[in-house]
Amino acid sequence: TAELAGKARGGGLTPDDMSGATFTISNTGSRGALFDTVIVPPNQAAILGIGATVRRPVVIDHPDLGETIAVRDMTYLALSYDHRLVD
Repeated sequence: TAELAGKARGGGLTPDDMSGATFTISNTGSRGALFDTVIVPPNQAAILGIGATVRRPVVIDHPDLGETIAVRDMTYLALSYDHRLVD
């Protein structure tokens, strides 16, 4: 995997390097997308799309203050899978 990571960083991945997988992780957030509808690559079971991380106000349960609003890093995750896995 270290060899593949080096090839990916250098832009040298070949189609053969990317074959034989069953699950893909796609960082759509690197292009600035908050979320995306990812499509399962051929011969794979599923793909997880990870959107951009953004700071958002959220309600948290603080031990001393009860429910309060705080700013947290948030991201969207989109999982697409081959329906034959659950049929």
